Amino acid sequence: ADHLHIRKTRMVNFNAAIKANGYGPQNDRRFADDVVIEDSFLYNTEPRNTRNPVTAIDVVGGKNWVLRNNVIADYALLQGDQVSYHAFLKGNSSHGVMERNLVLCEWRHHGGIRIGLSFGGGGTGGDYCDGGGCDQGHQGGTMRNNIIANCPADIAIYVNKGADSRIYNN
Repeated sequence: ADHLHIRKTRMVNFNAAIKANGYGPQNDRRFADDVVIEDSFLYNTEPRNTRNPVTAIDVVGGKNWVLRNNVIADYALLQGDQVSYHAFLKGNSSHGVMERNLVLCEWRHHGGIRIGLSFGGGGTGGDYCDGGGCDQGHQGGTMRNNIIANCPADIAIYVNKGADSRIYNN
């Protein structure tokens, strides 16, 4: 999926509207690079009644992902640990940019533990990470000029193993 562009889309009622993992055998796994997701609207009309992960944009591995000018709202998990993310780049991914997004953790419904945007976090087994290890969640990321609102049970911006992250004007 290298050089994929997703623009001006509406995605409603998914556990993960966009999910990117590595593909292929462990010692030769490929990851999507140079992906742009912009001007899109991703939301759920109600919390997801599942034990599976709930994250609007769930990216493991890959380089140069750009999430720009999106509205992401109401991603919530009812079962298990009840932790959901609105978007993250993790799994030893690198050089991602999250800019000018509007993230509404609680817009039309509430409950659960909703996290806004994240570099790293979410947990990934080392076998699934880009390069075969998860020493870093995300490297060299930039998070700027986002509005992240109504995350009352947790945090708006989460960085876990995010070497060289630049976060400003959010």
